[in-house]
Amino acid sequence: MTIANELGRGRFLSTIERSRNIYITTHINPDPDAIACAFGMQYLLKKALRRKSVIIQSGVIGRAENKALISECGIKSVDASTVTVTSDDCLILLDAQHVNSNYPFRRSVRPEIVIDHHPLRAPTYTLPFYDIRPRYGATAEILVEYFKQFGIPFSRAVATALYYGIKTDTANWSRSTGHDIAVCHSLAEHIDDKMLSRIEYPELPVDYYRQIHKGLTTAVRYGSIITVHLHALPSPDYASLIADFFLRAEDVHWVFVTGRLADAVIFSLRCTRARENAGDVIKALVGKQGSGGGHSNSAAGKIPTAGLTEAELEKIEHELVAKLLKRLHGRIIVGDLFIDTASNRTV
Repeated sequence: MTIANELGRGRFLSTIERSRNIYITTHINPDPDAIACAFGMQYLLKKALRRKSVIIQSGVIGRAENKALISECGIKSVDASTVTVTSDDCLILLDAQHVNSNYPFRRSVRPEIVIDHHPLRAPTYTLPFYDIRPRYGATAEILVEYFKQFGIPFSRAVATALYYGIKTDTANWSRSTGHDIAVCHSLAEHIDDKMLSRIEYPELPVDYYRQIHKGLTTAVRYGSIITVHLHALPSPDYASLIADFFLRAEDVHWVFVTGRLADAVIFSLRCTRARENAGDVIKALVGKQGSGGGHSNSAAGKIPTAGLTEAELEKIEHELVAKLLKRLHGRIIVGDLFIDTASNRTV
């Protein structure tokens, strides 16, 4: 269902028009694609339908680039814990679906509108309006089409945010399609280059360098696979940040990074070759212990760990690596430290 056809457009408009309040939310710990979509949707509703809306944020904004995106664009949001969504309100969910574990509300709080680029989940069929396009590299691409359908020009800030959201979700277009690139080309003339530069190259906190150091000193290489256990994380974003960092290593095709939050072990998986789907691999690793999923080249998951001992946490991390090696290599193999500090050698 899309607003490109009369039925979809009618459902979208009627859902908005009959609502008392409009709330916009994304998955927990939003990434640039999710942040940009929320900002873009709020602007679109204001300009196209003259409706005010509130952006609801849940989780942690940890990466310096994400903080810069919010600051540069002047994005205002409220915490999910402060909002009560009623049946008279319209909740718009972007870059996620309400049956996912990263949905910020209880399952009983159902969104009226869902726009996402992840694979369609069956319960989403029951919602008043949904637009799911898994062939798109980023949900921001769908928002760009909505602007065009409604004939609303982009502001510099909105165009820059959407452009950055697409760029990051496709890893600088390294896992993009022709459509992803075409959408970015259509946005290019509207973006603020200086704003984009400030978002992409913000000042970095000391924690960033601590996590890089921890990753470099603990990374283990198994042929074309690198695994890293970061243990305690200052922010959940660092698992994916370190995974992206190591994926650029020569002759490395898979990177698996784990980290610990207060009540969960989280993990991020990246790959450069689509022999196996990263999302499917994560689901196989997690099993019934937790939740996870993603795309062909990137995925993430988590396992609840409240009350577990240090030994139990380490067991979970080691079992995840063992499952990964069996899945990708067919057997458990012996690895070497990525950087052998004793011999000053990189394996």
